[in-house]
Amino acid sequence: PCPVVGISCLLFLVPTAGGAPHSWRWPVQAVFSFMSDHAYTGLPSTWHVADRWFATTNVIWQLWRASICLSPPAVFAVAALPLGIKYASSRCSARANYDAYRALHVGWHAT
Repeated sequence: PCPVVGISCLLFLVPTAGGAPHSWRWPVQAVFSFMSDHAYTGLPSTWHVADRWFATTNVIWQLWRASICLSPPAVFAVAALPLGIKYASSRCSARANYDAYRALHVGWHAT
């Protein structure tokens, strides 16, 4: 396991500190992410399924919340960087380029 990836999972706790609406989602995401991306990295585990499912619902939820107060071009502008980083990290993983995957996955957590 990469300690930097493990620490990056804790970034999901930041919105909770600010009292974000539905802040219960962020500690749950932090646990799922830490268990999947750090504790069970490279190993078969149901944590991977839970992390992917919950992360996907969080992205959809965040896009929906953003669409309430932003125009479609603004939502796209806000979402393009994190989703682009996630896409690039997934491609690196599929190509077994794990150094680039780890760096990009930390970026995904940070954005």
